[in-house]
Amino acid sequence: MSFASFVVVNSPSSMWQKYSVVRLAIPFMTGICGASLLMEHVTWRPDMLFVVMCCLLMVAVVCHRVTSHAPLFRHLFATSIFGAFLLVGATIYIIRYNDVATAVHPQQAVFRAAVVEAPQPKRRTAAVELTTTDGAHLLAYLQTDSAHSPLTLQRGDTLLFSPLHTHLTCPARRDSVAITPADTSALARYTASLFFRGISATCYVPSQRWSHTSPAQRDTTWNDRLHAYYAHSPLDSTTMSMVEALTIGRREGLSRQLRNDYSAAGVAHVLALSGMHLGLLLTLLNFLIFRFLSYEWRQRTMLAVIPLLWVFTYVAGMPSSLVRATVMATFLQVGFAFGRQYIVLNALALAAILMLAADPLQLHNVGFQLSFLSMLGVALVFKPLFLKSSPSAKYSKPIIPKLLRIVRPCLTLIMMTVSTTLFTAPVVAYHFGQLPVYSLVTNLVVPPLVMLLMWGAIAWLLLFWWPEAQAVVAHGLDVLVGVQNAVVQTIAQWPAATIQLQPTAIVVLLYYLLLAAALLFLFKYIRSKSLTA
Repeated sequence: MSFASFVVVNSPSSMWQKYSVVRLAIPFMTGICGASLLMEHVTWRPDMLFVVMCCLLMVAVVCHRVTSHAPLFRHLFATSIFGAFLLVGATIYIIRYNDVATAVHPQQAVFRAAVVEAPQPKRRTAAVELTTTDGAHLLAYLQTDSAHSPLTLQRGDTLLFSPLHTHLTCPARRDSVAITPADTSALARYTASLFFRGISATCYVPSQRWSHTSPAQRDTTWNDRLHAYYAHSPLDSTTMSMVEALTIGRREGLSRQLRNDYSAAGVAHVLALSGMHLGLLLTLLNFLIFRFLSYEWRQRTMLAVIPLLWVFTYVAGMPSSLVRATVMATFLQVGFAFGRQYIVLNALALAAILMLAADPLQLHNVGFQLSFLSMLGVALVFKPLFLKSSPSAKYSKPIIPKLLRIVRPCLTLIMMTVSTTLFTAPVVAYHFGQLPVYSLVTNLVVPPLVMLLMWGAIAWLLLFWWPEAQAVVAHGLDVLVGVQNAVVQTIAQWPAATIQLQPTAIVVLLYYLLLAAALLFLFKYIRSKSLTA
C-alpha cells in the first residue's frame, strides 16, 4: 500500500479512520513545505497546478463511485485525494508568496499608508508597521527629532512619506535593493522572517520626508481604556507594568534588563500574550467546570467557555499571536468537550488547515509553530498520559493522587508545562540559537504565579466598586510580582544559565521522530495495560 493510501484510505482496521481531518492536513501541509523549499529554485505556474489538481479531483470522484467494485480503485482514490490536497497547499503558497513579493516596487517614491501597530522605539528611529493604500505591508523606520516624534502615532493614523532607502524582504528579490553593503546571514534571516509575516519591504524615512496627515480617534478600544485605567491606578509601577503585559499585552513599562532576565531564565514568552496565557486561562476554567459541575452540564459549559476566550482576545487588542492561539484553542476546546482524543487532534488539524489556507506564509512564523506545537503537546501528552481516559468511563479521571484542592491545579499546570516544553524546546533553540538551561525549573514555578497574577488582575478590575477590597488585591499583586521577578532574576544569575545551541533542521526533525516513536510506544503500553486490567 502506498503512503497516500495509508493516509487517506478509509480502512476499518486502520487507526487512521478516526483521524479524517489529520489525513487531509498531512498532504496539505506537505504541499506548503514542498513549495517553500523549491520556491527559489523552480519556476511555478499556479494555473497549471490548478488544472492538475482539478484532474486529480475528477479521478477521485470517478474512483469513489466504483470503489466497492474494485479494491484497486480505492488506492487510486487515495492517491488522487492526496495529490489534490498536496497541490492545493502548494498553489495557495505560491499565490501568497508572489503577492507579497510583488506588492512593493523598489523605485516607488511616495507612499500613503495607515499605521497597523503601535511604534516600537529604537535608538534613533521608531519602527512602524504600515499598510499602504494598495494593500502592501511595510516596516518603516521613521527618524525621530525634536519636531517629529513617531512615538505619538497610534493604530489607524495615516502617513504620507517618501523613503530614502527601500529594502525588499522577498528572499528572491531582496538583493536588488539593499541598505547595507554586505548581506550577512543574520540580516538574511531577519528579512526572511519579515517576509513570512507578510511585510513586503522595509524602508528608512528621514524626519523631513514623512508627515502625519490624518490622526485616528484616540482611546476608542477597550485596550486603550484599560491602559488609561491602569495609568491612573494606585498600583506600584512595576506591578502595573507586569499586569498590563499579562492582561492587555502592553510591555512598554517593562525595563530592558527585566526582559533580558526573563529571556535568560527561559520564560520570556510569559511577557507576550500568546497560547501560554490562553492555555492557563483555559486550564483553570476547565478545572472549575470539572470540579463543580455534574457530568450532564460539562459539555455545554465547556463550549460556553469559547466566547470568554474571544472576549479576552478582543480586550487584549487582538494581537496576531493571541488570535492564532485562540483559533487553535477554540477547536481544541470543541474536541475536549466531546471527550474523544481523535476529535481533539482533528480539531487541531482543522484549525491548522484554515489558518494556513488564509495565510500559508504563517507556516514559517515562529509564533505559529510554537502555538501549534504547544497545543499539540497538550493534546498528545498532557491529556492521554496525565489524564487516564477509557471509552466506558463517563469522564476522565486524573492519574495524579487526590491531593489538596489547592495543590492539584498547580500540579496540573506543571504537567501541562512539561508537555508543551517537550514539543517547543527544539524550535526555540533552532530559531533563537540559545537554550535556557534552567527553563524547565523556571517553567515549573512561573506559570502558577502567572496564573495567580492573571486571575488577581481580573479580580482587581472587577472590584472597582469596592476600593477597600481592591486595595487588598493590589497588595497581593505586589507580592506576587515581587516573588516572580525575584525568582526569575535569581535563576537568570545562576552559572551557565543559557547555552549557545542552534541545531540544524535535520537534528530538529530527528528529535521529533524520536519523540513520536516514544509516544507511540507509551500509547501502546497504556492501551495494553488498560485491556488487561
